Amino acid sequence: MTTKIKIIAGFVLMILLSGMMAGIGWRSLGNASDGFNDVARRSGVAVLFSNLVATLNDMTTCSARFMYSRDAGQVDAALKDLDKAASMLREANAQVSNPQDKAVMNETDKAFPSIRENIGQLAAGVQKLVKSYTDVVRPAEWQVQEIFNGLEKTMIEAGNIAAMRELTHAAHALANCRAVSARMAMSYSEKDGERVLARLKELGEALSKIDPLLQTEAGRVEFARLTSAYNIMLKAGQDNVREVSAMQEVLQHYLSQVGGVKKTVAQLQENVSARMRDGSREVAASNRDAQTQMLALSGGALLFGAIIAIFIIVGLVRVLNTLRNFAESIAEGDFNAHLNIREKGEIGMMTESLRAIPATLNKMLEEYKRMEREISCGILTTAGNVGEFRGEFATLINGTNNILERLR
Repeated sequence: MTTKIKIIAGFVLMILLSGMMAGIGWRSLGNASDGFNDVARRSGVAVLFSNLVATLNDMTTCSARFMYSRDAGQVDAALKDLDKAASMLREANAQVSNPQDKAVMNETDKAFPSIRENIGQLAAGVQKLVKSYTDVVRPAEWQVQEIFNGLEKTMIEAGNIAAMRELTHAAHALANCRAVSARMAMSYSEKDGERVLARLKELGEALSKIDPLLQTEAGRVEFARLTSAYNIMLKAGQDNVREVSAMQEVLQHYLSQVGGVKKTVAQLQENVSARMRDGSREVAASNRDAQTQMLALSGGALLFGAIIAIFIIVGLVRVLNTLRNFAESIAEGDFNAHLNIREKGEIGMMTESLRAIPATLNKMLEEYKRMEREISCGILTTAGNVGEFRGEFATLINGTNNILERLR
């Protein structure tokens, strides 16, 4: 292999090594970049899930505010939060790649229309309950109270002390009914509903004790009016309690659905976070492996490059040393020096040219020896063969011939 080929081969090998290192580095960088992008994507999904749960909490808060304030704006705010939460879920679904999580999210998305319907039912239930209390229950209670006042006046006029005593007990029961009914209209509590029914029953029992004690026809007529008004109040109270119970059923179903969605989203967030942690560890491990590979390849490339460089340099130095020794031998008059170089290409051509120098010098030396032999034999007309040489060598032979001609 010629030195030129060695240099070219070494250069090509170094380029190949550099290309291989660049390719491996690019692949490692691409893997690391993909890993980081995947971690970033999962982090974004986890944030979406967290914001989704916060939005659902705000939605239920708006719903609770509406129940106590009757502000329709709170219902609108709850519906906006619901739409925002649904949009977040769909955005997260578009970024999630796990098929099981996508199936869960698709199923969860189906709950949002039902939640929206429950919010509407809850708002309608509260409005109906308030209207029922304002337009039916309170007027019925006031009617009973007015008749109580008239019956009390009749009993005072009749001097019916025993009936007045029982009427006082019934009035106290009526006050309890009105207080508990008003509290239920604010709390929407089924416990308060049970108290309302209990107080209505107590009022009915108290009224039943008055009837046998009545002594006048006017009193009986007024009591009949009171009994009729009580029955209206009793029905209104029972209806109001049933409305509270129905609204509570809607509320519990609404809260249950929202709680189920939040629980599902929290589990999805945990799944994504777990995969994100695993992905982070994989990216870190992949990055470490890539760094190790790059260091190993860089070290190997440097070592291989050094070996190639040493191989080429040693070859060149050996050739140059051989040429120097050959030139020194020629300069010292050793025309039999050998040039043992087996090279091709430019160095081979130079070697062949250098080998021609001692050949020409030996040929010239042989020419002088021939002329010396002929002169020794008395052939004084001998002369060098100028045509056998070229350039200054021919000039030297020609000069020698001129010297011999003058000597003759």
